[in-house]
Amino acid sequence: MGESDTSRWSRVAAAANDAASLFGGGVIAALAPSPRAESIVCEAARLATAWGLSLTFLNVGADPAERAELAKLVAARASGAELAFAEGSRVDQALCAAAKERNAGLILIGALEHEAGVTWYRGSVARRVARTAPCSVLLLAHPRVEPAPFTRPQINVQGLERSRPLIALGLALARREHAQDLHAVVEYEAHGLHLAATADEGLAEADRQALQHQEELALAGFVASLDTGGVVVRRFCVPGRRGFAALEHAHDHGRDLLLWRAPTRRAGLMDKLFPHDTELALRDLTCPLLIYRPPRGGRRTATRGVSGTGQ
Repeated sequence: MGESDTSRWSRVAAAANDAASLFGGGVIAALAPSPRAESIVCEAARLATAWGLSLTFLNVGADPAERAELAKLVAARASGAELAFAEGSRVDQALCAAAKERNAGLILIGALEHEAGVTWYRGSVARRVARTAPCSVLLLAHPRVEPAPFTRPQINVQGLERSRPLIALGLALARREHAQDLHAVVEYEAHGLHLAATADEGLAEADRQALQHQEELALAGFVASLDTGGVVVRRFCVPGRRGFAALEHAHDHGRDLLLWRAPTRRAGLMDKLFPHDTELALRDLTCPLLIYRPPRGGRRTATRGVSGTGQ
């Protein structure tokens, strides 16, 4: 008999509370010969050290001269990391295949802040990876040569029990990053209440306040049941369309990392035309976005499997 969702979520939450097992210990960082290559290497090296992860850089399709330059860069800025190479033109497919083969828990990739035109229709490499990867994905729109810790993370809470592994992961990351606090944001729909306001504004406001109070009580009780390990968790219940409200909160409160649970099904063109909350988060990357996928089948371990060169 297969493992139930409840037991899997409990297992993942317990693992996430152990900071040493974040993402199973392995991260693959996409690396291309571009002006942002050094920034990606520096960000990945800092993150791997802070989160306790083994680090592999993967390049797809570089020529011999470009490979030599990338090897020098990795050796200089991320000593001890592995550098692997793969052939082909589909970077997204190569990254996802490498992550699956190596049982990596996280892919790190640079991304455009905003998709437009043909890129929106086809999907940028980073967003295709975010939608199809077998593991969690961290998208960085503005990587820096001198990266800073994530001191103001935010979690988008969708369903308290279903979000338990994500919250546990957020708490573990907050401890690793010595975060100032962790914002837990719950969104609730108030559209029906707005329509009712045209008939009876006073009654609609009373209903809105009752719903707000109900959501706040539920979130407060849930957070109280967690082992926060000293992390300050600030609770927010915000009305609005799912995705929009959480993103507005992150922007208004200057959050520097968004943690988002991945959708349970693969996204298609209709999801872009009529976007759900994850597509909204991917549309404009105003800060780093971590799309979280709980590992299946126990703890992940990083193993060597892509043909390449170790550095």
